[in-house]
Amino acid sequence: MIKKVLVVEDSTLMRTMLHDALKKEGLIVYDAANGRNGLSSAKEVSPDLIVLDVIMPVMDGMAMYDELQKQDWGKQIPVIMLTTSEDEAVLAWIDERGLESIKKDDRALEELPRRVLEKLGISA
Repeated sequence: MIKKVLVVEDSTLMRTMLHDALKKEGLIVYDAANGRNGLSSAKEVSPDLIVLDVIMPVMDGMAMYDELQKQDWGKQIPVIMLTTSEDEAVLAWIDERGLESIKKDDRALEELPRRVLEKLGISA
C-alpha cells in the first residue's frame, strides 16, 4: 500500500523541494502552507505521517500539533518537526513531546526522505 505524507511548510520553495524529494520515494504527498490548512488537510486525507514546520504564519506547527493531539484521529499520526529555531523553549517543546525533528539546513533534503521512510517502516 502506498503511504501518504502531508508536508506543512510555509516556504513555497522548501515545500516544493520536500514534496519532490518525498514523491521520488514513491510516496503520495499532500501540501499545506500553514497549520490551519494543515489541520484541514490532515482530517481530509488521513496521512500516514506529517512533516511539520515549527514556525509558520496563521497557525504555527506547535499549535497544529497540539490541536492534532486533541483529536482521536490526529493522535495516531506520527509527526516529524522541521525547524531552523535555536530557541531553547521551542527545542524543549519538541523534546518534551518526544518528537523527532530535523534542522532545516543543506542536509535536510537528504535526511528527510530517509527518516520519513524509516518512520513509516519502509526500507529505502
